[in-house]
Amino acid sequence: MNPEHKALAENIIARLKKSSGGSCSTQGLSTVVKNKTTLDSILDGLENDYGLIRKKGSIYFGLTKKGWKFKSFDQLEKDEKKTPFTLYQKIQLPAIILFGLSSMFLGYLSYDYKKKSDAKSDNIDSLSRENILLKKKIDSLLYNIQKQPK
Repeated sequence: MNPEHKALAENIIARLKKSSGGSCSTQGLSTVVKNKTTLDSILDGLENDYGLIRKKGSIYFGLTKKGWKFKSFDQLEKDEKKTPFTLYQKIQLPAIILFGLSSMFLGYLSYDYKKKSDAKSDNIDSLSRENILLKKKIDSLLYNIQKQPK
């Protein structure tokens, strides 16, 4: 809707708020907007695009709850930007956070295990080298013992 139509739409909503029961016929609204094509276009936008009015019968229009709360299009746009989280978003957000945290925790555990595993393999390598050295020393001692005269 262009700014001129928005101004006319605000006048239409004000007219509906002043009328009894918040409803008025298209003929009654034609006093606010003289051009029938423009009136139909504005009413269609208010009903389908913004949800501020609804049709009551063939020629009557009434305000919705959103229409009763309406003050201006600027306020309406601000309110639509402040929409609270839907149930799906309320479930999805913690699930994503939980998934991210668990991924980081499991990644840390894997890294820590690998670090410990590397340290253990280094210890095993050094122990196997020491084992070989000790075996050689024992073999040489046994050889020397056997070589000595009795």
